[in-house]
Amino acid sequence: MGIRRPVWESGGVSVTDAISPELRAGVSPLPPADYIGETRRLYDSLGYPGYRWAERPETPPWVPIAKPLSECRITLIGSGGLYRRGQIAFTTKDDTSIRVIPTDTPSSELRTAHFAYDQTDARTDPNCVYPLDRSVPREVAALHDPFGLAVHAVLAGEIVGLDVAVVGCGPVGCCAIAVARAAGARRVLAADVRRERLEYARRMGADQVIDAAATAPSEAVRSATGGRGASVVVEASGHRNGLREALQMLARGGRAALLGGPEEAVPVDLMADVVTKGATVQGINGRRLWKTWEQAQALLSSGRVDLRPLISHTLPLSAFEEGMDLMRRHQAHKVILLPGA
Repeated sequence: MGIRRPVWESGGVSVTDAISPELRAGVSPLPPADYIGETRRLYDSLGYPGYRWAERPETPPWVPIAKPLSECRITLIGSGGLYRRGQIAFTTKDDTSIRVIPTDTPSSELRTAHFAYDQTDARTDPNCVYPLDRSVPREVAALHDPFGLAVHAVLAGEIVGLDVAVVGCGPVGCCAIAVARAAGARRVLAADVRRERLEYARRMGADQVIDAAATAPSEAVRSATGGRGASVVVEASGHRNGLREALQMLARGGRAALLGGPEEAVPVDLMADVVTKGATVQGINGRRLWKTWEQAQALLSSGRVDLRPLISHTLPLSAFEEGMDLMRRHQAHKVILLPGA
């Protein structure tokens, strides 16, 4: 199971809505779980009947595949975000509004949208299943969400022989350290305000860690690089100070990959930190289909990247509340929940 702590704490997912009794007991396979409480409240406010899963009494027209899924490259599946051509598309992950679609609408008029992906015809939905190499342990496979972000950010430009700085050493930042190391970075520097995260950064291959609570990361990076700054900076802290420091430590002609999400607007000196440096600034949102997954799979199956040092706790799925509490109290780095354990 994968869920980010800020989403959990925001109230977007409740224990009763997200986890069924069978799930808490560690039983698998599981019946569908209800959607988040926000969707239910929205239905109630609009006077719609209570939200529930639809069930089809008849067997769907399955078409057998020609070979085992493990040997297939991709398998198409259906997904949500459905709307009719001419209606406003679902454009953000927080869009819980409703599109009214008449039952006689032809399928050629239907569209489906995914946050961070292109909109497309419903019949050619790009949201697909990507089979994983069976040599990858399931606890490592569960880390593909943060790992995919890191792979996208680090490999979105040149990396071999360059000094790389990672700001923010949570799971995504630590994955970025490992990817940069595996991809041939000359040196990898990592900064965070929490010392326990810096220890994980060392485990993942950082050459130098910077305690951002004690010194300005931009000054430390320039000092370590002979005053040049880092040629590649990955900003994964999601903090306004982290974003500013990331741009300030960037070398002339460098590349900044920004994937952290500050909650408020951040004033930036574009002239000094971007324009006059001739910098390239990239917004990293999600993963690239299918390139990111192919790169991630190659790094893991070849052994060039080992994500197991990121895992601080492995718990049965029924102990999900304990895992969330560990994360909330900053006593865990990455918690893996195993169904049926």
